Amino acid sequence: MSVFFLQVFEGTRNVYGDELEGALEIGRQQPNEPAPFELLENGTIRKLIIAPLEERTVARRQLLARMRDDDRLELTNLSNVSSVALVGGESIVPGATAVVMLPARVKLGANLELLFEDPGESAGLNSLAVATLRPGCSLDDLEVLHVEESFPQTEKGSEDLIRSLELMMDVFQMASTSNDFYARACKAATDLVGLDTGRVLLREGDRWSTIEQFAPSGASVAPVSRYVVDQVLKHSKTFWSSGANIKRTSESLGNVQSVVAAPILSSKGDVGGILYGERILGYSAARRQITEMTQLHALLLELVACAVASGLARLQGEDAARRLRLQFEQFFTPTLARHLESHPDMLNGRDADVSVLFADIRGFSRIAEKIGAARTFDWINDVMGTLSECVLKHNGVLVDYIGDELMAMWGAPEQQPDHARLACQAAIEMIEQIPLLNERWAAILEEPFDLGIGISSGPVRAGNMGSHRKFKYGPLGTTVNLASRVQGATKYFKSRLIVTGPTAEALGEDFMMRRLANVRVVNIEQPVSLYELPCGDFPNAPKISEDYETALDSFERGNFLGAAQMLTTLLATDGADGPSVILLSRAVDAMLAGADPDHPVWQLPGK
Repeated sequence: MSVFFLQVFEGTRNVYGDELEGALEIGRQQPNEPAPFELLENGTIRKLIIAPLEERTVARRQLLARMRDDDRLELTNLSNVSSVALVGGESIVPGATAVVMLPARVKLGANLELLFEDPGESAGLNSLAVATLRPGCSLDDLEVLHVEESFPQTEKGSEDLIRSLELMMDVFQMASTSNDFYARACKAATDLVGLDTGRVLLREGDRWSTIEQFAPSGASVAPVSRYVVDQVLKHSKTFWSSGANIKRTSESLGNVQSVVAAPILSSKGDVGGILYGERILGYSAARRQITEMTQLHALLLELVACAVASGLARLQGEDAARRLRLQFEQFFTPTLARHLESHPDMLNGRDADVSVLFADIRGFSRIAEKIGAARTFDWINDVMGTLSECVLKHNGVLVDYIGDELMAMWGAPEQQPDHARLACQAAIEMIEQIPLLNERWAAILEEPFDLGIGISSGPVRAGNMGSHRKFKYGPLGTTVNLASRVQGATKYFKSRLIVTGPTAEALGEDFMMRRLANVRVVNIEQPVSLYELPCGDFPNAPKISEDYETALDSFERGNFLGAAQMLTTLLATDGADGPSVILLSRAVDAMLAGADPDHPVWQLPGK
């Protein structure tokens, strides 16, 4: 036999327990090694760290243990300085080897004791035949269970069964509705199984912490048995000691009459926690008639552990939903965010008819260079926050912030028949906020800034374009590219808000607009009609729009002189109208050099 069972005690506390095979080196932590009670694989010889780096009473390489062919344990003191105390025998001096029978105890350092045992006799534990079922498992996961014990076939036994079922139903109910289900589960475990103490342990990496416990007045609480915990973790099963058969070799079970532990599983089947309970010697006997711990008791505790697992899964689900809601509310209105929580399939990629908006801060680079990074950071946050509120107020989706540019969308993930109107209403409100923002930042910027906004309506493929690490819902397609180009066109027309033909057609007569031109933008071959929505500080807008469109009609029919004369008259009364200045320039160029080959389509010079 080359296998032995090792338990490590720190004082009376059981801190490690496992079946081990082959040679095992035991010693203090070395630099860059993990914390104590970590088993390291190092070729054919494994190393168990039992003391931290600063614990000088244990050597870095203290002891080598291996089973011999004659079923005796061979212990070699690897230290050159310190001896190893063999309980019930002579000390093992540095460099010496001792051969002993199992069980064997060794004392190391100031407070450590190692117990080597035959694995067949080490535990005195029983386990249920099948692994515990994870939360949310299907009927296909179920196996036939056979429980030999039962409640006595008497009136009292039937009453006990009914009361137990009522209590179990309450445990499952509170796991679905209450956040104090840990405490109530501990109390239910003691009532159902006849335990003196009940604890919920949660796993954090390789460590376990007690997050809740129940122990009535007068009941002492023993340290948790690391061996029992390790067995539950290793096998994902419920384990229990059968009363008088529990071994006394473990100091951590010194005053425990019985112990039972059931795994608390995640939805993936991982052991994330343990429901752990004990019957205490003396206390139980004085309190009531205690029977031997049986399979039925273990199964009842496992049912409570399943309820705890369900409650934990609920809390984790609520936490995930809360994080998702916070994530959604960065991009969507609160109403839509709540709807998406219950309908996440809406975020899957799908074809949709939408309106896409790009808003760009004019003069950003010049202003940022002048006021510095710190103030630019505050300024851009204020501006983008204000523009974002306009989007959400009109039920839009915030798609992205790209430097000094904001991107938004209407029409997905929720269908909006009036998406073009909503997008334009948001854009107009953005422009109306410019004077307020300039006033708020006048002392720092020392010059006003402006916006250029482009909107395009049409088909896209919309969905989550991000990843599981970073959510990003948005559209893809020509409509998106065109909206970006239209935003760029505002610079060439010296305009604030320009939309494409499909957007303009969807607005209706209650939106004032004028057609600016037919243009061809960079990387999009098909010409597009552009319309301006006069808004903000735009005096005499109806008359200017009407006169401009009359001049545009003359220009497109080839009457360049007539168009130039009308535009000259228009600019004489309103010399600040950017589109009129641009169209007059095009008319003069056509008179001097002749019409462009693509007349009346204007090829924009850039993005």
